[in-house]
Amino acid sequence: MTPAELHAQTDVARPPAAAVARAVAFFIDVVGTTLLTGIVFFTCFMVGFNLDTVGNVTVANAVLKLGVGSLFLVPIGVLLLNLRLSRTRRASVGQLAAHNRLVDERTGGPVSYGGFFARTLVLAVPVVATASSAWTLFGIVANGGVGNSERGTSLLSVLPILLVVWLVFAFPMLRGDRRGWQDKAGKTRVVTAA
Repeated sequence: MTPAELHAQTDVARPPAAAVARAVAFFIDVVGTTLLTGIVFFTCFMVGFNLDTVGNVTVANAVLKLGVGSLFLVPIGVLLLNLRLSRTRRASVGQLAAHNRLVDERTGGPVSYGGFFARTLVLAVPVVATASSAWTLFGIVANGGVGNSERGTSLLSVLPILLVVWLVFAFPMLRGDRRGWQDKAGKTRVVTAA
């Protein structure tokens, strides 16, 4: 048996990561990506508007377009970084910080590409629900309050839906083997690293 196979068998035998450690890793991954995207986006817009005011319209337009592109390019870059880390270090950035390890459920080795993307698609569901709810809440506040907006959407109609999405998402990770929907879709396990 090679050292890599022995190491992989050891990873399969490790206990599942605690729900709190998994939540911390998820928070670091999602909030970190969001903050990085926001920083790049707003920096491009500030530089673009400043260049526009001094008359350099061509460069200003390019920087503004880069800012809009950063809304897609930064998350894709983070996704590719996490893909690379999942193959080499068996963890995302957040999982490294939380001392978790992502392994294939059968072999204990690195997660396959298909498994990684299946996990990512399932993890995107609560993130997209939260982002769309935040956008709705922003619209409510911008339209004059948290009661009723001109579109008939209220704060009370957004929060219960968001709560249900997160409860459905988190519930499997609180029981038994702590494998969430993303783990089942990607045929993975999240275990403690040490």
